[in-house]
Amino acid sequence: MSRNKLDMWEIAKKDFSDILEDIGEDVTLYRSTKTISNVSGGETISFGSAETIKGIFQINTNEFVYSKEGIVQMGDATLWVYSSHSINDEDKITYNSVDYIVHKKLSRFNVDQLILYRWNA
Repeated sequence: MSRNKLDMWEIAKKDFSDILEDIGEDVTLYRSTKTISNVSGGETISFGSAETIKGIFQINTNEFVYSKEGIVQMGDATLWVYSSHSINDEDKITYNSVDYIVHKKLSRFNVDQLILYRWNA
């Protein structure tokens, strides 16, 4: 990687770090574990212990998806976090005493270097 590209990556990473430090808030992350019953084949999702991470939590316009259970509200929030955080689909995030389930991960790159993740919950 050329020196100029590396400088651009470092600047972008530092800019996001500064923004996250200035306006980021603590959110609670619960990692999910999925188990499948040997008898019925049904899935059970359980959540581990709480972990506090810093992120920028943004309430979005609600998105409604039709499923066999009926209309499901999805995509109602976005969480911007450092790329060093390991968050997966089905993990639970608690913000302002409201629980959100992660369902979509988007990665943001600059000059082919990962800067941050964006999670829809």
